[in-house]
Amino acid sequence: MGFTGELTTAGTRLNGWQADRGTSKSGGAASDLDIDTAALRDLSKKTGTLHGRITTALAELERTHTGLPAATEGFACTGTLGKVRGSWEGRLRDVRGECERLRTAFTNAADAHDGNEADTKEKMTAQSAKPSWHDDRPKSPIADFS
Repeated sequence: MGFTGELTTAGTRLNGWQADRGTSKSGGAASDLDIDTAALRDLSKKTGTLHGRITTALAELERTHTGLPAATEGFACTGTLGKVRGSWEGRLRDVRGECERLRTAFTNAADAHDGNEADTKEKMTAQSAKPSWHDDRPKSPIADFS
């Protein structure tokens, strides 16, 4: 299927409006442009909590492996245990870093959206306070002609 076919199949949809069915709000679909900043902040908080728990897990992993090489000296598994520990530490550090990145991204997105909403509301209020286009135009010289 080419681009035109995909575009035709996809249809037109913007903020819940669908070209062939009108608005999807009555169907229970969420609007595309609705952004819940409280949900973004909640996600930020949860990823921050997960970051803290992973930090605790890394500390616990290190604590439990302290003295392990000496305790398992002579066993063939000693080297393998060290490799497994290193592998898990690397994975946990990667996940912790991603949690930090997401926490920051969710917070920044919520902050930016709140700023945009306030700015848009202010501009729309200022715009609605202006006289309508026909009230502020010059009066026609023939308006009083009878």
